[in-house]
Amino acid sequence: MTLSLPTPTFGFELEPNPLLLITYTASFYSNGGTVLEGSITRSVHGYHGARLFAATSTGGAIDKVVVSGSSDFAIGRVRYAPKIEVDIDIKPGSDPNSINCNNENGVVTVAILTTEDFDALTVDHATVTFEGASETHVDKKTGEPRRHEEDVDGDGDTDLVLHFRFGDTGLECGDTEAELTGKTFDGRSIKGKDAIRTVPPE
Repeated sequence: MTLSLPTPTFGFELEPNPLLLITYTASFYSNGGTVLEGSITRSVHGYHGARLFAATSTGGAIDKVVVSGSSDFAIGRVRYAPKIEVDIDIKPGSDPNSINCNNENGVVTVAILTTEDFDALTVDHATVTFEGASETHVDKKTGEPRRHEEDVDGDGDTDLVLHFRFGDTGLECGDTEAELTGKTFDGRSIKGKDAIRTVPPE
Protein backbone atom coordinates (compact mmCIF):
# COMPACT_ATOMS: atom_id res chain seq x y z
CA MET A 1 0.00 0.00 0.00
CA THR A 2 1.18 3.53 -0.81
CA LEU A 3 0.51 6.30 1.71
CA SER A 4 -0.74 9.61 0.37
CA LEU A 5 0.83 11.35 3.37
CA PRO A 6 4.22 10.06 4.62
CA THR A 7 4.32 9.52 8.36
CA PRO A 8 7.04 8.54 10.87
CA THR A 9 4.74 5.96 12.52
CA PHE A 10 2.33 3.67 10.69
CA GLY A 11 0.50 0.51 11.66
CA PHE A 12 -2.40 -1.72 10.73
CA GLU A 13 -4.23 -4.80 11.98
CA LEU A 14 -4.13 -7.90 9.74
CA GLU A 15 -6.28 -11.03 9.76
CA PRO A 16 -5.71 -14.03 7.44
CA ASN A 17 -8.28 -15.54 5.12
CA PRO A 18 -8.95 -18.45 5.49
CA LEU A 19 -8.84 -18.60 9.27
CA LEU A 20 -5.57 -20.53 9.57
CA LEU A 21 -2.14 -19.92 11.10
CA ILE A 22 -0.30 -17.90 8.46
CA THR A 23 3.05 -16.07 8.60
CA TYR A 24 3.21 -12.58 7.11
CA THR A 25 5.99 -10.03 6.67
CA ALA A 26 5.31 -6.30 6.53
CA SER A 27 8.09 -4.16 5.06
CA PHE A 28 8.07 -0.40 5.67
CA TYR A 29 9.65 1.93 3.08
CA SER A 30 10.47 5.63 2.74
CA ASN A 31 11.70 7.90 -0.05
CA GLY A 32 9.03 6.95 -2.55
CA GLY A 33 9.18 3.27 -1.61
CA THR A 34 12.91 2.96 -2.40
CA VAL A 35 14.47 2.82 1.08
CA LEU A 36 13.65 -0.05 3.44
CA GLU A 37 13.25 1.33 6.97
CA GLY A 38 12.42 -1.99 8.62
CA SER A 39 10.23 -5.09 8.53
CA ILE A 40 8.11 -7.19 10.89
CA THR A 41 7.36 -10.92 10.56
CA ARG A 42 4.51 -12.40 12.56
CA SER A 43 2.37 -15.53 12.58
CA VAL A 44 -1.34 -14.75 12.69
CA HIS A 45 -4.17 -17.19 13.43
CA GLY A 46 -7.54 -16.09 12.15
CA TYR A 47 -9.43 -17.67 15.03
CA HIS A 48 -7.45 -15.57 17.50
CA GLY A 49 -8.27 -12.26 15.82
CA ALA A 50 -6.20 -9.68 13.98
CA ARG A 51 -2.64 -8.74 14.97
CA LEU A 52 -1.01 -5.35 14.86
CA PHE A 53 1.89 -4.64 12.50
CA ALA A 54 3.37 -1.23 13.32
CA ALA A 55 6.69 0.57 12.96
CA THR A 56 8.28 3.92 13.74
CA SER A 57 10.99 5.08 11.37
CA THR A 58 14.12 6.76 12.70
CA GLY A 59 15.07 7.74 9.15
CA GLY A 60 12.73 8.95 6.44
CA ALA A 61 8.96 9.09 6.85
CA ILE A 62 7.14 5.89 5.87
CA ASP A 63 5.35 6.20 2.53
CA LYS A 64 4.91 2.59 1.39
CA VAL A 65 4.16 -0.78 3.04
CA VAL A 66 4.48 -4.16 1.36
CA VAL A 67 2.84 -7.23 2.94
CA SER A 68 3.81 -10.74 1.88
CA GLY A 69 2.44 -14.12 2.98
CA SER A 70 1.11 -17.44 1.74
CA SER A 71 -2.56 -16.52 1.99
CA ASP A 72 -4.97 -13.65 1.36
CA PHE A 73 -5.66 -11.30 4.25
CA ALA A 74 -7.91 -8.50 5.39
CA ILE A 75 -6.68 -5.23 6.87
CA GLY A 76 -8.57 -3.33 9.55
CA ARG A 77 -7.77 -0.35 11.78
CA VAL A 78 -5.06 1.66 10.11
CA ARG A 79 -3.02 3.68 12.60
CA TYR A 80 -0.61 6.52 11.94
CA ALA A 81 1.15 9.39 13.69
CA PRO A 82 -0.73 12.72 13.70
CA LYS A 83 0.82 16.01 12.67
CA ILE A 84 3.72 17.19 14.81
CA GLU A 85 2.69 20.07 17.03
CA VAL A 86 5.24 22.89 16.75
CA ASP A 87 5.63 26.20 18.55
CA ILE A 88 5.04 29.25 16.39
CA ASP A 89 5.23 32.96 17.15
CA ILE A 90 3.09 35.33 15.09
CA LYS A 91 4.71 38.77 14.85
CA PRO A 92 7.79 37.85 16.95
CA GLY A 93 8.50 40.40 19.67
CA SER A 94 4.90 41.64 19.67
CA ASP A 95 2.38 41.05 22.44
CA PRO A 96 -0.48 40.97 21.71
CA ASN A 97 -0.12 39.81 18.10
CA SER A 98 -2.13 42.61 16.52
CA ILE A 99 -2.99 42.33 12.81
CA ASN A 100 -4.65 45.04 10.72
CA CYS A 101 -7.50 43.03 9.20
CA ASN A 102 -8.40 45.74 6.68
CA ASN A 103 -4.95 45.94 5.07
CA GLU A 104 -4.93 43.32 2.31
CA ASN A 105 -1.30 44.06 1.48
CA GLY A 106 -0.06 43.87 5.04
CA VAL A 107 2.64 41.26 5.67
CA VAL A 108 2.39 39.00 8.71
CA THR A 109 5.65 37.56 10.01
CA VAL A 110 5.45 34.10 11.56
CA ALA A 111 8.33 32.17 13.15
CA ILE A 112 8.53 28.42 13.66
CA LEU A 113 10.51 28.10 16.87
CA THR A 114 13.29 25.64 17.53
CA THR A 115 12.79 23.92 20.90
CA GLU A 116 14.33 21.02 22.81
CA ASP A 117 11.90 18.68 21.04
CA PHE A 118 11.87 20.14 17.53
CA ASP A 119 14.40 21.68 15.12
CA ALA A 120 12.64 24.31 13.03
CA LEU A 121 15.37 24.10 10.41
CA THR A 122 14.10 20.65 9.41
CA VAL A 123 10.98 22.32 7.95
CA ASP A 124 10.76 22.69 4.19
CA HIS A 125 9.74 26.36 3.93
CA ALA A 126 8.29 25.79 0.44
CA THR A 127 5.55 23.58 1.96
CA VAL A 128 4.47 25.98 4.69
CA THR A 129 1.12 27.74 4.56
CA PHE A 130 -0.41 30.16 7.04
CA GLU A 131 -4.21 30.10 6.95
CA GLY A 132 -3.98 29.19 3.25
CA ALA A 133 -1.26 31.68 2.30
CA SER A 134 2.25 30.81 1.10
CA GLU A 135 5.52 32.67 1.68
CA THR A 136 5.23 36.08 0.01
CA HIS A 137 8.97 36.73 -0.34
CA VAL A 138 10.08 34.91 -3.49
CA ASP A 139 13.17 34.88 -5.67
CA LYS A 140 12.53 37.18 -8.63
CA LYS A 141 14.37 34.92 -11.04
CA THR A 142 13.06 31.49 -10.00
CA GLY A 143 9.81 32.37 -8.28
CA GLU A 144 10.77 30.05 -5.45
CA PRO A 145 10.02 31.14 -1.86
CA ARG A 146 12.98 32.57 -0.01
CA ARG A 147 14.24 30.99 3.21
CA HIS A 148 14.97 33.13 6.26
CA GLU A 149 16.59 31.77 9.42
CA GLU A 150 17.06 33.83 12.58
CA ASP A 151 17.07 33.51 16.36
CA VAL A 152 13.88 35.49 16.95
CA ASP A 153 13.38 34.62 20.61
CA GLY A 154 16.96 35.12 21.77
CA ASP A 155 17.39 31.64 23.21
CA GLY A 156 20.57 30.86 21.29
CA ASP A 157 19.14 28.57 18.61
CA THR A 158 17.96 29.31 15.09
CA ASP A 159 14.31 29.60 14.13
CA LEU A 160 12.60 29.59 10.73
CA VAL A 161 10.94 32.88 9.80
CA LEU A 162 8.23 33.23 7.16
CA HIS A 163 6.17 36.08 5.74
CA PHE A 164 2.58 36.04 4.49
CA ARG A 165 0.42 38.63 2.77
CA PHE A 166 -2.72 39.12 4.85
CA GLY A 167 -4.93 39.27 1.78
CA ASP A 168 -3.78 35.79 0.77
CA THR A 169 -4.93 34.26 4.06
CA GLY A 170 -8.42 33.24 5.05
CA LEU A 171 -8.29 35.37 8.19
CA GLU A 172 -11.11 37.79 8.91
CA CYS A 173 -11.75 40.60 11.36
CA GLY A 174 -12.71 39.09 14.70
CA ASP A 175 -10.52 35.98 14.42
CA THR A 176 -8.58 35.20 17.58
CA GLU A 177 -6.30 32.35 16.46
CA ALA A 178 -4.32 31.41 13.37
CA GLU A 179 -2.74 28.15 12.23
CA LEU A 180 0.36 27.29 10.25
CA THR A 181 0.91 23.93 8.53
CA GLY A 182 3.71 22.37 6.50
CA LYS A 183 6.11 19.48 6.19
CA THR A 184 9.66 18.67 7.16
CA PHE A 185 12.20 17.76 4.50
CA ASP A 186 11.62 14.07 5.29
CA GLY A 187 7.86 14.34 4.82
CA ARG A 188 6.54 14.65 8.37
CA SER A 189 3.52 16.93 8.71
CA ILE A 190 3.59 19.82 11.19
CA LYS A 191 1.10 22.32 12.54
CA GLY A 192 1.20 25.17 15.01
CA LYS A 193 -1.22 27.76 16.37
CA ASP A 194 -0.89 31.14 18.03
CA ALA A 195 -3.29 33.80 19.29
CA ILE A 196 -3.95 36.95 17.26
CA ARG A 197 -5.87 40.19 17.74
CA THR A 198 -7.38 41.74 14.65
CA VAL A 199 -7.62 45.52 14.67
CA PRO A 200 -9.00 48.13 12.25
CA PRO A 201 -6.63 50.62 10.57
CA GLU A 202 -5.48 53.54 12.67
